[in-house]
Amino acid sequence: MAKAGEHKSGDVLVGVAAVSDIERIAAKDVLAGMTLKELYENPAAPYEEDEVTRINIDGLNRKIFGEIAGWTVSDLREWLFL
Repeated sequence: MAKAGEHKSGDVLVGVAAVSDIERIAAKDVLAGMTLKELYENPAAPYEEDEVTRINIDGLNRKIFGEIAGWTVSDLREWLFL
């Protein structure tokens, strides 16, 4: 996910930033095609180690998530900006 984001010095310092614009564009394309279910099942930070991850997972409305779990990140972005 860091590779898909805009350039940040902190990401560079920890070695997770894209090394080129081409890599950043490719990362954005991959992220846009991921489903919400894939992101949920593979959190960026482990549940046991990250409070923000725990809050997000514990506060998730499972009924609504079940309806949109198959959406891609791109689908969600489009829905948000309708």
